[in-house]
Amino acid sequence: MQSKNHRDSREEFATSSYYEYNRYTDILPYGETRVVLQKRPGDETNDHYINANYIDSALEKGDKKIIASQGPLPQTIRHFWRMVIQEDVKMIVTTCNLVEGTRRKCEKFWPDTCSKTESNFSHLIDPEITVT
Repeated sequence: MQSKNHRDSREEFATSSYYEYNRYTDILPYGETRVVLQKRPGDETNDHYINANYIDSALEKGDKKIIASQGPLPQTIRHFWRMVIQEDVKMIVTTCNLVEGTRRKCEKFWPDTCSKTESNFSHLIDPEITVT
């Protein structure tokens, strides 16, 4: 179980310190089931935060196989990819268009092309990270 400071309440996630990490002010993660990014040396105060929750599978209760997250913002793309790698995500399903009507719903978080050497997407997270 994570320490309380990383499993804060939904009210905490609505504060100004997390404001820039949430696409919508009324769609916030639940503290008990939220994905917490592992701290890295030199991380910013809120660098553990991503608006994402583990969801129980209808087939396997308590098995953290499904994660629901908001469409990444420009400033949370690195958080998104850190989560994908940290949680060993095998499939990403996006259920919205990048733009719907005139409103941006999701930042494009994938490259247009990807060489075999870039297939782990670590270059999108941090050029200093090596993923094996």
